[in-house]
Amino acid sequence: MFATQGQQYARLYIDLLRKLQRADTVQAILVSINEMLVTDPSTITLYHNLATAEHPDDPYSPLINCLSVEDELAVLAALRILGLLIA
Repeated sequence: MFATQGQQYARLYIDLLRKLQRADTVQAILVSINEMLVTDPSTITLYHNLATAEHPDDPYSPLINCLSVEDELAVLAALRILGLLIA
């Protein structure tokens, strides 16, 4: 699935993180991103290619914004994903 539609999933997940604020929804998206990156490490490059003129800081900015939420699981998940993307 990620081999054929991975770029669309990566864009969708980051766009949802940018727009949604409920803790349980953000957690679900972060879990999905983590699963995608761990299941198929080649999808990391899909996230690196998300920067556009409209959102030049993608995928990092929405993930960094998750670090300021009050939900500990969301913060830890965002840190794990950032670590995967940066490593």
